[in-house]
Amino acid sequence: MNNIRIAPMTEADIRDVMPLEISSFPDPWSPLAFVEDLRLNPCARYFVAKDEADTVCGYIGYWITPDKVDILKIAVASECRKVGVGKALVQFARRNESSKGCLRVFVRTKNYGAQAFYKALGFQDVGIAKNYYTHPQDDALIMMSAD
Repeated sequence: MNNIRIAPMTEADIRDVMPLEISSFPDPWSPLAFVEDLRLNPCARYFVAKDEADTVCGYIGYWITPDKVDILKIAVASECRKVGVGKALVQFARRNESSKGCLRVFVRTKNYGAQAFYKALGFQDVGIAKNYYTHPQDDALIMMSAD
């Protein structure tokens, strides 16, 4: 997908983000959770990837702390997967937040596709967070990228 544009997520984008959220996560956030994070969390950053028709085809959300950037959410529309949208979103975060330190992500231990995605982008396994997820219950593989 050559002509994607990455822009800050607005509250108006949440309507288009929600179908991706619901189809991508077993425990999706509500629209209100996104609104509250956008409005009230000074550490939160959310961006959408839009195609030539200005359709949201993916999004990323992360929190910035003094020594790292925690990727909380990343989702890509099924018809836009495996064409570089997710990679572009992670590279955008890496480029724009590199001064904040490493990127970190928590991935379900059974989500082999996500693990392979992050490994292909240079992330390495650094630990396990026991019982990190509750719906369904699962441990999280902690992955980091230092560049």
